[in-house]
Parts: sequence; structure tokens; C-alpha cells
Amino acid sequence: LGGSCYPMIDTHVHAVNFLQETPGFANLIAHMDRSNIQKAVVFWLPVTKQWAEHEREAPEYYLDDDSECYYYSATDTIVAEEYKKLSPENQKRIYPLICGFNPADKHAIKHIERMYALYPNVWNGIGEILLRHDDLTLLTSSDIPRINNKALYPVFEFADRHNLPVSIHNNISTTWIADRPKYLHELEEILREFPRMKMIFCHCGISRRVYAPFYKKMIERLLLQYP
Repeated sequence: LGGSCYPMIDTHVHAVNFLQETPGFANLIAHMDRSNIQKAVVFWLPVTKQWAEHEREAPEYYLDDDSECYYYSATDTIVAEEYKKLSPENQKRIYPLICGFNPADKHAIKHIERMYALYPNVWNGIGEILLRHDDLTLLTSSDIPRINNKALYPVFEFADRHNLPVSIHNNISTTWIADRPKYLHELEEILREFPRMKMIFCHCGISRRVYAPFYKKMIERLLLQYP
């Protein structure tokens, strides 16, 4: 099938699965060419799925069974090494982000600083930081990840200092509460604390089975109140 009749930019590409497997950037470029996608913002996944001892079949997706996911920092090394294999021309089409850290760990900033130093001129931002994320949150080991966790403050300060956009996934509610945006206050706390930081609000706070009333008005207010 042919691609779009318009040149496009894909701003949200996970180039691995939940086992950290990837066909590589050369494969991605080929698909981009067929689809008329000129550029892509690319990140791996900050977590990987455990194959529990009692499970006969290896999981491929995080919802395949009840075993946990855990943070996997090597994901950033994989993306950086794949990026380095590209020709200079194709490197200009790919915008990698750093994502392989636990957002509830105050050591997270050390990983970002380390990756930024190890692979200069590779990174174009931070994320997608997986925070409140329906069923994935419940399956991920460690503290509950949320955008206003103080462990992320140094990360946001780093992004602000280096003019890096931050891509975040932080649901505005849970799968069981649909009558109010239960976690909206967490997002707004950070928007007030870091007014200059460039934030990409992935999916605008919703994902599977997560919703809140007056959703469109809520998003319009956020955009107007926090430019």
C-alpha cells in the first residue's frame, strides 16, 4: 500500500517491543519511505516484560500475563547504537529520546547525564516517560510513577537547562474513575513549577479505558493557562 499523499512527521515511535527486540533503524527508515514519513521522533521502552518461571509461554506484550515489568536502562544504549549505524543523511530524519530510567528513583538524573555524555549529539529530548499508565502501572515494579514525584525534578531541570522537550505519559484518571480527572492536579503542579519546560503531553492524559468528563474543555484550558 502507498503512504500518505502528504509528507508527514511521526512524533511517537516505539521502535522496540516489550522484550526490547527491534528490527533496527534501517527497517524503520524503509517503512518511513513507503509511508511518506519524512522524520520520526523515536524512543525505545523504559521497561521490559519479565518471563516468569511458572509461565510456559514467553510473553510478547505487557498484558499477555500477570508477570511484572521492570526498568531496563540498556534500552537507551540500544537506540544510540542503532542510530550510529545510520548514514548521516538518515540520521537527520531520526530524533532519539532518552527514556531508560525509573521515574520514581532519585538516581534517574544520573542515567540521563551519563547517556548525554556517552552519546553526544544523539539525543533530542527525554521520554516517553511512562508514569500513570492504566494496567502497565499496576504491573511495573517500584513505587507508583507519577509526574510530580520529586525524583523527576532534577530531570525537568536538566531538560529546561539544555532546552530538551520532555515527552510524558501521565493519565488524568484511572480505569475505574471516569467522573473526574483524578490526577490532573499532579500535571498542573509541574506545569506551574517548570513553566519554561517544553512538555509533550502524550495522548493528552488518556489511554485505554481512561476518560474524564468535559475532556475537550479541560485540554483547551491547559493549553491556554500553561503556554
